[in-house]
Amino acid sequence: MPRVLLVEDDPNECLLYAETLRGDGYDVVVANDGPHVVADLGGGTGFLLAQVKARHPEVALVDLDTCPIQLGEAARVGIPTVQRSVTEFRRDEVSSDGRRVMYIMRSVFHYLGETGLTPALRHVREQARPGELFIHQTACFETDREAACLNELYRMMNTHKWYPTVERVRRSAEEAGWRVRSVTPVPSLRLTAHDLSTRYHVDRETVLRIRNEIGAAFADARDVFHRTHDAFVAHLKYEVFECEAV
Repeated sequence: MPRVLLVEDDPNECLLYAETLRGDGYDVVVANDGPHVVADLGGGTGFLLAQVKARHPEVALVDLDTCPIQLGEAARVGIPTVQRSVTEFRRDEVSSDGRRVMYIMRSVFHYLGETGLTPALRHVREQARPGELFIHQTACFETDREAACLNELYRMMNTHKWYPTVERVRRSAEEAGWRVRSVTPVPSLRLTAHDLSTRYHVDRETVLRIRNEIGAAFADARDVFHRTHDAFVAHLKYEVFECEAV
């Protein structure tokens, strides 16, 4: 779908032109649609919001996370915080005066498990108003085989993480009341066996078992997992989803 940037000072004229263009099949981005508030869902230490603050000091910021230590880091650089999870927060904790909100999020959905994706998307949608945006970077895969490969890897490391396909995220978002405006791939994350064994306390015997069993079962998924001489390398793929509340 072709995209058009619409710039118009008169709000009534702007609405008329936007609806006309959308009726003609254009994806319309209105120049005055910028948010008053940016809420980072799972924002941790507030690193990303600090970048936003430096470039757009006029925008209010909210860092939402469950970890008080990380929220303390955000508060120290002047970013307001809310100690809530993405599935529990309320809109009035982010913006209580009717201001337009943009929700952003990075690498959270894989912590919620297979049954948690759609409910989380629905909860964020219930807090958003029509037309507001939710832009999230999510680890997901183009094919069922790639997703199954990484899910088996994390299962063998005794974690509860779960990775969907791109289509599963898109379908869940639409079921939850979002219109997916765009999906954009970003660079994947290379993970060595050493990286993973250090982070998840995986012993050498388990590393070798993962290498042998997943390498044999998913020989057709070399884009996301391949064996090395005595270990393995995996790749987490990411997409940025731009979603609009409908």
